[in-house]
Amino acid sequence: MSIHSPPTLEELARQALLRNEALAISALETLPWTLFPLLFVDAFNGEHTRIVKAMVAAWPLPYLPVGALMNTFNLEVLQDMLEGLDVLLTQNVHPRYELTGPLKVITDLYFRFQLDEKETNFLQWAQQRKDSLQLCCVNMKIESLSLDNVRKILTVFQPEHIQVLELSIDWSWCTLAQFSPYLAQMRNLHTLSLVQIHKNRFGLDDITYLEEKFVRRFLSQFSTLSRLQHLYLNGISLVGDQVKLLLRNLKTPLESFSVTHCLVFRSHLSHLSQCERLHQLKHLDMCGVLLSYMLCMNPLRVLLEKVANTLETLGFQGCGITDSQLSVLLPALSQCSKLTKINFYFNDFSVNALSDLFLHTANFTKMAVEQYPAPVECYDEFGYFSRERFIQLCPMLMDTLRTIRQPKDISFAALLCSSYNHCVYGLESRVCTCQR
Repeated sequence: MSIHSPPTLEELARQALLRNEALAISALETLPWTLFPLLFVDAFNGEHTRIVKAMVAAWPLPYLPVGALMNTFNLEVLQDMLEGLDVLLTQNVHPRYELTGPLKVITDLYFRFQLDEKETNFLQWAQQRKDSLQLCCVNMKIESLSLDNVRKILTVFQPEHIQVLELSIDWSWCTLAQFSPYLAQMRNLHTLSLVQIHKNRFGLDDITYLEEKFVRRFLSQFSTLSRLQHLYLNGISLVGDQVKLLLRNLKTPLESFSVTHCLVFRSHLSHLSQCERLHQLKHLDMCGVLLSYMLCMNPLRVLLEKVANTLETLGFQGCGITDSQLSVLLPALSQCSKLTKINFYFNDFSVNALSDLFLHTANFTKMAVEQYPAPVECYDEFGYFSRERFIQLCPMLMDTLRTIRQPKDISFAALLCSSYNHCVYGLESRVCTCQR
């Protein structure tokens, strides 16, 4: 039988107020300011809308942490909560709000596609109150917006307050270069995710001299991001010395580095292995980067050696890595004893190669999730998948691993067709057919 601590007197008082809406609203003028934050959280989570609006109108503190209360990016919820601010901001006297300067409202936001009428009106509303209201977006997600719309957003939510930015766009390098001054203003940014949502827009076609200038203008702004710790680049192929330029402009050691679903060359891997800013990585993801044509895997081996003492997660899904390439990586991989998750789905490993891989993971005591490809023996000479061979070989491989250590969550996956349907064999589900 579990033992729960009895509620404190303060908790009981907050619960009593929320049960009596009229009493709660009337008590706000005399309520100690120290009780406001927790009562506000309780009222928000309990969907006591009138109490929330009344509390905002009577807010006694110089900041309003809205973002911490939201599980999802929801502009409509934010706008409803800020209705009470009009009352607070238009009062001639603020008996409870003694500090001068604007009230700071901290939130998270998600903008996608075109700004609708409600979003546009909200931005205008906030723009008109800039002298008395400071809107700070800590976590901003922007998907498929034009640069003009992004500019409208960043005139209200100043870039300097953004700590996490996810930008999913279909922009040219010219447009990204025009955006780069805003990126330079994000001096508190610690996480940047840049996703190219349409293929071949940042492809490897001949880049003109002018386009090269745009690329360099954008990449040079990374030198201003002095707090960057997590960098995710998805679908963006850099050519020539552009990777070297990006890495040279990193000012802080990264914890996470993701370069996925793009073309990477041997020279790029050499730059990665030589970059000291990547030598303390906890998370490395190269999923979707085709490596099967790479004649020399030594630069990648060197990178794994450099991060062996810190690396916790590693992603090589869909890289087409072969047995011989894996054998080059194994000595370095075996040193990464802090790994908790590894993803090798959809590579070209034989049963022998997988068994050898398992032998090199004997000291992976912290491993929680392991994802491996179905061995190549599950396919015939024409590339057709044999479910029978899959069911036969996967238990055998699991038994091989169990003689070395006890896996917690292990699975093998086979790609069935070009539509990314795949078959998975795992400890829990045994065999299931999944879709992505």
